[in-house]
Amino acid sequence: MERYSKKVLSVRWLTILLCLGGTLGCSETRAREERQSKEYPREMIEDFSACETQIGKPVWRLRAKNAEVYEDRTDVYQLKFQLYDEGKAAGLVSAEKGKIFPGSGNVHLNGNVVAVNSQYDVKLETQSLLWDNEKRKILSDDFVQQTRGNTQMTGWGLEADARLEKVTLKRDIKILQLQ
Repeated sequence: MERYSKKVLSVRWLTILLCLGGTLGCSETRAREERQSKEYPREMIEDFSACETQIGKPVWRLRAKNAEVYEDRTDVYQLKFQLYDEGKAAGLVSAEKGKIFPGSGNVHLNGNVVAVNSQYDVKLETQSLLWDNEKRKILSDDFVQQTRGNTQMTGWGLEADARLEKVTLKRDIKILQLQ
């Protein structure tokens, strides 16, 4: 009888240890999967398109050659970013890459960023900018070159509206008349 009790106890301890080991293994696997999901995209998409709307009107539309979807953002490559003002097409921005943040609707663009609006004869060139979706503003801390008609302005930092009608360079501003 005593021998039977020892076997039962041994089997119980073995079962408990296996369960604990399995649970620890599962939590370790889960942690590894969470790390990988932050490092690797959940999806990779070719010919990607996204649109932000408010009350049925477009705020912006983005088209990219490739996209990588992560938990907290979508990375896009070789893109065109169309801004809208009250539902009408405004500034058009191109860039090598960018990041879309779905929670806020903000978009960060990087690499040879060029924004144009032919209606106002304006062109902005910089290395990075942010579309602040809440403020409906284009922002940058980088060096910016703005050409409007035959006037070229350069400086550091930028704030502009979606139409590129109102553009403010922040510091170290230089103005040059083009011929």
